Amino acid sequence: FSGVPGLPHENDWGSLRIPDADYDDARSAAYASKFLEAEHEKPFFLACGIFRPHLPWYVPRKYFDLYPLDEIIVPKVPDNDLDDLPAAGLELAATRRSDLITINNAGKRKEAIQAYLASISYADAQLGRILKTLAQSPSAATTIIILWADHGWHLGEKERWRKQTLWRESTRVPLIIVAPGISQAGTHTNAPVSLMDLYPTLVELAGLEEPHDLEGVSLVPLLKNPGAPWDRAVVTTNGFRNHAVANERYRYIRYADGTEEL
Repeated sequence: FSGVPGLPHENDWGSLRIPDADYDDARSAAYASKFLEAEHEKPFFLACGIFRPHLPWYVPRKYFDLYPLDEIIVPKVPDNDLDDLPAAGLELAATRRSDLITINNAGKRKEAIQAYLASISYADAQLGRILKTLAQSPSAATTIIILWADHGWHLGEKERWRKQTLWRESTRVPLIIVAPGISQAGTHTNAPVSLMDLYPTLVELAGLEEPHDLEGVSLVPLLKNPGAPWDRAVVTTNGFRNHAVANERYRYIRYADGTEEL
C-alpha cells in the first residue's frame, strides 16, 4: 500500500491480497460478459460501471509493473501558476490540497501517478474483456457502444490534486461512441460536446421519440460526419453559479462572485 502517513484511506493505493478475479471491476466485467454471451430476443440496455481509476487505486500488481517509477513523468507546474487567478479560483484550487502536500512531503508523487496510470490500464483491460465477448456474441453487429467517464483529474496541475475544478484537466473526459451503420471506425472530432448529449444521441440512434425538454443535443450528425459544422459551446457547473463555457478554442469561467478567467 501507499505508506504515506496522513493520507485518508480513499487516497491509498496498492494491490490487495486477493485473486485478480475477486477485484470489484473484474466481477463487474464478468457479469457484463455473461450477460452478452446470452441470446437476447428483445433489444437490451446494459450499463457496466468500471470503478477505476476512482480512488482508492487498488489493482493487481502487474498493472503497476507496466509503469516503472523511473519512467514516470511528473506534471510541470510553473511557480507562478496561480498568480493570475481570482480569489474564487484560488479557493477552488486549494480544496483538498492537503492530499497533494502530504504526497509531496512523503516523496511519493511518482508512486501516486504510477497508481493512477495502473488503474487506468486495469480499467482498460476489463473493458477489453467485455468488448471481446460482445464481438463474439450474436449482438455484435447491432449493439451501440458508448464509453465515457464522469470527470477528469488533476495530478498536481494548478497545484491541485483530485477533481472538481472548472479547468480543462478536470472537466475533459474520454468519450467514444460506436454506432453500427452510422459511425466509422478510427474517426474523431474536436467539436465540443457534453455528457448531457448522450441521452438524446441514444434516443435518436434507437429510433425512439425524443422528449422536448432536453438540454443536450443529439451527436448523430457528428457520428455521420466528424467534420460537420458544430457552432456550439458546452457548459460545466461546479457549485452554485460557478460555470465554465467552452468551445473548440476558448474556455471562459465565471465564478459566483462575478470574477472571471479566460
